[in-house]
Amino acid sequence: MTNKARLCWQEAGRVLYGKQQHKEDPLLGRRPTRAAAVLLAACVVGPCVKRIAKFLVLPRRVVAEFGRSARKNGIWRSSRVSAEYFDKDGGIALCLDTNCLLGLLSRA
Repeated sequence: MTNKARLCWQEAGRVLYGKQQHKEDPLLGRRPTRAAAVLLAACVVGPCVKRIAKFLVLPRRVVAEFGRSARKNGIWRSSRVSAEYFDKDGGIALCLDTNCLLGLLSRA
């Protein structure tokens, strides 16, 4: 496992299964957390709904919905993820892309 993959897995695990209990947004519920985890998992296993669903143990339909939004916004292009969440400004990029997956923003 590469360092990038290890960091991604640690972050996804912290977000999904961490000891910190995040209060759910009354309107969005767990969707923001799941959307961010899908983006991070795509950096490890690639932008493949089936692999991401298996990796995160999420229902395929949930991942597929986020995947459609990621492709529509150009975050996932063919077999690569066009975002870098581990550079200096990666946290901002992850937040913006999460909002794209939720339909709150658009990259276009």
